[in-house]
Amino acid sequence: VLFRSRLKKLKEELNILLSRPLQPKSFSHRFLAGAGVSPVLQHQLEQMAQQKVGSDKNNGESKRKLAVIGQDCVEPLQALRKAGPEMQLDVKSLAEKQRNMENLRRKRREAKKRQKEQKRKQRKSLKEAASE
Repeated sequence: VLFRSRLKKLKEELNILLSRPLQPKSFSHRFLAGAGVSPVLQHQLEQMAQQKVGSDKNNGESKRKLAVIGQDCVEPLQALRKAGPEMQLDVKSLAEKQRNMENLRRKRREAKKRQKEQKRKQRKSLKEAASE
C-alpha cells in the first residue's frame, strides 16, 4: 500500500513536470525561450496555437480577430502613458559626427603615410651619403 501511494505521487509529480517543459536560457532555434522570445509572446503564441486547433473544427463559423503579438493587450492611451520619454534622433548631428570621425581617420592615415615617406627618404639619403 505504501509503495502504491509513493508510485502514485511520483506519477503526479512527473505529469506536473512534463506539463511545463524545461526551456534553456541559451540561444536555441528549437525552444522559444532560448530564441529570445519573451514569456508574454510565448504565452500568446501558445494561446493562438490552441485557438488554431479549435478553429479547425469550426472553420466556417468564426471571423478572424485582430491579434497583437508580443504585447499585452492595452488601451492606446494607457500604452502612451506607460511609455517612456519620446526619443528624437537628430539626424544632422549624427551625420556631422560621422563626417568628423571620417575626417579624423583620413588625417591619421595621411599623417602615417607622410611619416613613412619621410623615414624612407631619410634612409635613402643616409644610404647615398654612406656610399659616397
